[in-house]
Amino acid sequence: MSNFTVFIFYITKFSGHYKAALNIAESLKKIIPSAQIYLLDAFSYIFPLSERLVNFLYYQIAIKRCPSLWAGVYDRKSIIRILRLPHLLVKKIAFSKLDALFVKYKPACVVTTQAFPCSLVSYYKAKSNKKFKLLACITDFFPHGFWVEKEVDIFVVPSEEACAYLIKEKVPAYKIHQLGIPISDKFFLPLDRKDVISSLGLDDYKRKILVMGGSQGIGPLIEIVRLLNSLEEDIEILVICGRNEKLFKKLYKEKFKKKTLIFGYVNFVHKLMQISDIIVTKSGGITLSEAFCKEIALVILNPLPGQEMNNVEFLRKHNVAFITHSPEKAVHYIKYLLNHPEVLERKKKMVGKLSKCQSSRNIALLIKEKCFFSTE
Repeated sequence: MSNFTVFIFYITKFSGHYKAALNIAESLKKIIPSAQIYLLDAFSYIFPLSERLVNFLYYQIAIKRCPSLWAGVYDRKSIIRILRLPHLLVKKIAFSKLDALFVKYKPACVVTTQAFPCSLVSYYKAKSNKKFKLLACITDFFPHGFWVEKEVDIFVVPSEEACAYLIKEKVPAYKIHQLGIPISDKFFLPLDRKDVISSLGLDDYKRKILVMGGSQGIGPLIEIVRLLNSLEEDIEILVICGRNEKLFKKLYKEKFKKKTLIFGYVNFVHKLMQISDIIVTKSGGITLSEAFCKEIALVILNPLPGQEMNNVEFLRKHNVAFITHSPEKAVHYIKYLLNHPEVLERKKKMVGKLSKCQSSRNIALLIKEKCFFSTE
């Protein structure tokens, strides 16, 4: 079918939701080459003036100034009830813009990688009576209440815990598919570890620690890198600063005792994970799923309130990570792992058991089965 059109909605380009959308699109284009795929930022398309304000408020409240406040209101039933009326108003405002888009392109399938556009499209589907499949792709290991919409045809979830949550919320089991969080196909393709090490000028016999703070380079990364450089253990350190140019410049100017490579925003995280033994990171769903695929021991530092803390609970349940808010404690855990190689290897294997490396490919195959064939 030559006119099979898919919308993939996310919010903000500097987020895991966007990466998930890109990863699904990448795999879908391989599975259905003729598909017309449109990636759409729900905020920027529907509420262009509010996008920067929302991102600013989230950064200031949830990350910088009042994380405890965000944690206190996140996914509370009472808050969801309070927001029901303003949420309905937002859906009504969005309706006309969505209608113009759907009338013009006539998508057979709509994928959402964040709950906000999922709720908008669900409302639009109910009120417009348009015939398309709506797929909700949950990008954290525990979903929250805003994902639960009657008009969703397919829920893609990463874990048994997420399945159980949706079933408890009265979502029919036949709608739920446990395929994982969509990561790039790069993560399961063969890669020669020694070639990567050689290309970076590193030593094949030294343990490697990967330090990252998401796409924004959030967290006390400078402190972590300095502490790692003070260790007696003979290690090499890889640091991904993401889009945090200030952090990149500060680290790049420093003189380190150990081999320390500083990167900005890169498109070869899969290569750096392939050669790393331990990762120090936040607990975003995409990053964790990538680390699972590459079987790296996890040290989680400064998880954000809300969805990242839910991911932490998932990690705790499966006993696969060391978790702390202290850089000193994080480095203490790393030292412990370095000096107990049997524990390090065991943790790597435990992490690997949670992996769903071909998640994006399997999501694309599901779209082909449920949406593409049904439109022929």
